[in-house]
Amino acid sequence: MKEKTFDGLTIRKLKTKDAANFAKISNGLGMAQYLSYFRAKNVSEAENIIVKNNRNGYAMYGLFVRRIGLVSVFYVSPPNSSGGAEISYFTGEDYFGNDYASRGVQLLAQTLSKNISYFTFAIKEENDASLAVQSKLGSKEFSSSTRAYRHFLYNFNRL
Repeated sequence: MKEKTFDGLTIRKLKTKDAANFAKISNGLGMAQYLSYFRAKNVSEAENIIVKNNRNGYAMYGLFVRRIGLVSVFYVSPPNSSGGAEISYFTGEDYFGNDYASRGVQLLAQTLSKNISYFTFAIKEENDASLAVQSKLGSKEFSSSTRAYRHFLYNFNRL
């Protein structure tokens, strides 16, 4: 996949050369609460996370901002039989409030639209920031089968 750039934002698959920046943005309070499995204490751990999560059809993408660098990370599952993929994401705490998660999901959708037609998300009930991202995207809630998570669908056909 080629990288996609729009309005100073670039989305591309993460490489081990991005490990230092990954480690830097993966250590906030939100990471401890919601996505601790992507938390890297150092560059070596970040390299391992990137390598481990970029195989068997899974992929990690980064949203890069011109003159800043990596601000958000997106983890995408392989497409399912109906053309959808589950996605998880985080934004470094220093970059909260800039709509990087929602803009990154939109860029990722444009980039992957040849093979994937929608994303699904499992959002923890108390994760207000990620619930707000779903609202900005116009995602539709399709299940709240457990008390811990709410499930959303972002359909690319609307793009």
